[in-house]
Amino acid sequence: MSLTWNTDPLLFDSIPLPKNSWETANSLITQGKVAKIFQYKFPKISLYPIMIRKNDFISNERLLQSLPYIVLSPFWKETLRKQSLRLAERCRLYFDNSTADYSIRSWQKKIIDYTENQQRLPFPIFRLIDNFEMYFTSSNFLHFQSARGETFYMPLLLTADLAYFSGMVIGDGHLNYHNVELVDFSKEHMLMLQKLAKNLFGIQGKISGEKKIWLLHLNNKWVVRLMNFLMDQPISGPKYDSLKEPLIFKFDTLLRRHFWSGALDADGCYKRQVSFCSKSESFVQVFGSFLTEYQVPFKVRKIINYADNGYNLITNVSAKRIVGQLLLPRHVIKILDFNKYVNSKIYQPRRKHTDELALQIEEKQELRFQSFNTKNIFIDDSQKFFNFSLLLDLGVLHCQAFLKSLRKFLSWTQKQLATYLEIPEKVLTSYEHGSDISIKLLEKLLPLSPEDQPKTLMLFLSQNDLVFFRSRKTVARLPLQPGENFLKILQQLELRRGYLLINPKNGQKERVGIELSNFFSIPKPTGYKLSNSVIYLFAKTFCVY
Repeated sequence: MSLTWNTDPLLFDSIPLPKNSWETANSLITQGKVAKIFQYKFPKISLYPIMIRKNDFISNERLLQSLPYIVLSPFWKETLRKQSLRLAERCRLYFDNSTADYSIRSWQKKIIDYTENQQRLPFPIFRLIDNFEMYFTSSNFLHFQSARGETFYMPLLLTADLAYFSGMVIGDGHLNYHNVELVDFSKEHMLMLQKLAKNLFGIQGKISGEKKIWLLHLNNKWVVRLMNFLMDQPISGPKYDSLKEPLIFKFDTLLRRHFWSGALDADGCYKRQVSFCSKSESFVQVFGSFLTEYQVPFKVRKIINYADNGYNLITNVSAKRIVGQLLLPRHVIKILDFNKYVNSKIYQPRRKHTDELALQIEEKQELRFQSFNTKNIFIDDSQKFFNFSLLLDLGVLHCQAFLKSLRKFLSWTQKQLATYLEIPEKVLTSYEHGSDISIKLLEKLLPLSPEDQPKTLMLFLSQNDLVFFRSRKTVARLPLQPGENFLKILQQLELRRGYLLINPKNGQKERVGIELSNFFSIPKPTGYKLSNSVIYLFAKTFCVY
């Protein structure tokens, strides 16, 4: 069968559909069609069906002028010029029954003009060259022009910047057919978003407004289409009834955290507490589900005022430390409130009635291990793992080989990788020479690894046998998965404030000390007190007492 725009398997929509009926990442993932989204494997996306829709081929008499043009390098210019006749024959078939239904001779003249004079090619024509997808393997973005010659870029990778920008758009943004518009009270924050958009798309957005209402305008309909695809946010229509979490960012823990940080920077507040407001109750509840996965308690209340109604989610101050590690805000003004909040001390009365652990100790209750906390255990690739993503500051030892091989795979210098991680180059050098690297940074690196390597934290640790961890000045070996032998070890320990008490039921303290030393690869405890920050953090996170 001849390849035409109507039968092209790469295009998402089965028939020409208007803009707010297009298939999006959410709808494709829900239908189990994840493979259609990614060009190879996560996180490189297939741009062609996002930027080109079947409706384009019948809705505009000036079809070619309405398409994005991919900019050609000298090599591709010369290569395609030599293939002009073969490419013209394919165009004649592909554009059949569209508004650009030209003869083979006309197509050849156009292709010669595009390659020789304009040094660019409409994206659907480029799609028809042999092995056209190989053009994308060596780059993380594509260089385009509009018909008028306006340059822009489209990212091929799902990145932290793209996830954060998407969160800002879903919170304080609006999609028109040709524009992405963002609003904020801070001009300084608008300048930051303008720079971010320039880095992502190569577009110099325009800022307008005054006093406490500032607008950022990005004029590019293909950026609009990308935002619509990623987030399911309507184009030129009300958005609050359709707000939902982008499922595409749920494939990567770090991207998901950046998305919600962007949404919070748009519609959140960090003064004295972390709160998130929206007109959409379902969207607020989805954010609550995200917090629940990290054991962050919250409450939701309805807001009723003279102007409008909405819903407000407020996190509990008891989870301030977790929230401080979980969220990654960038708002130029709000981040000052965020840092002040997470670093402030929590008031405690002299008698620590709110401290359940202290009360139990005071009443001499037994705090012996009962079971694992099943909420913090998940299944990945049919295997049960403890969720070490909850221990973001824990250091992982013996990652130097992975870091060096990753830099070699990316062809990056130490400076480039340090810039990506937002750390000094000297710190990266210490990581590559044997120092431990935090789980937080490790999760940021995993999406960059080769396609045949695991992208999720626990599979990566398991397959590379990385089981030694550091916290403060202590090191210990930890199991990545629950097991019977581990259960027997924990049953000899009781939880105390800041340490674990060795209290074997059979009184054989010496034997239990040796077992602890062998199991965790730590020095044999000399008394009944096991003071190891790694083991203590693990016990508090994954055990029920």
